[in-house]
Amino acid sequence: AVDARGLHALEVLRVEANSVRLFPEGACECRALRELVLAGNYLAALPEEMALLTQLEVLDLSRNNLSGVPPSVFALPRLSRLALKGNPMPPEELHVLECFGCRHDRLDLSGCGVSELPADVRRLTELSELAANANHLSALPPAVLHLSRLHTLEVSDNVIAALELESGHLPALTTLRIARNRLSSLAPIGAHLSALRVLDLSGNALAGDAELSHAFALAALEWLDVSGTGICALPDAFDRVPALQALRACDNGLAALPPSLRAAAALEELAVAG
Repeated sequence: AVDARGLHALEVLRVEANSVRLFPEGACECRALRELVLAGNYLAALPEEMALLTQLEVLDLSRNNLSGVPPSVFALPRLSRLALKGNPMPPEELHVLECFGCRHDRLDLSGCGVSELPADVRRLTELSELAANANHLSALPPAVLHLSRLHTLEVSDNVIAALELESGHLPALTTLRIARNRLSSLAPIGAHLSALRVLDLSGNALAGDAELSHAFALAALEWLDVSGTGICALPDAFDRVPALQALRACDNGLAALPPSLRAAAALEELAVAG
């Protein structure tokens, strides 16, 4: 057990990868606490008294046994970063996001076993990073498509079959990781992801080489991973991605590289092994 009683000046408490089963005793009395990391333990419940931690900014509860989080936690006035990765959260529990104030900038719901994200995500207008890897998402959550300040979206290891962006616009998005899903085609995405610099499509079975041409319409693109996508050729369009610094296209059936590769003056990494 962890006993924090009497540590009233404590600002950071990290108890990671232990066998902690109970919330640290006295931790809710540490009113100066700004960062609380309890990842990799066996916590099954959180106390309502966490509402007293009004200075808390960072809360990492990843890889525990939590099936729910008290609404009072989402309502903490200074909380900006919350990680719930790897907890068995029923979908209905995520609806407490409606209490999650608009000031929050990072939310990690990876490995929570959800098939959709609640519409309340739309309320997180300050959100800049959202991770929902290793779930059962079959599409990009519609609510996410309206987060104008979102710059990083990670949805790898789901079952997403299409990039349906027509109903939204992500003007600030610079990183999209959607590896190991079920994408077979890429709709025209340049108009919706004009600021995108990092795109990970690895492990998706693209239907044909032509699908990749849509990625080459992203003029700001700097890093692209299309490893294991089944392509046989790269688009002869490297002049359209002048900022490209890294291209990974391993484990495909590439027979040659296109002539326009010479135009990739910024390219620092090229990986085509396999």
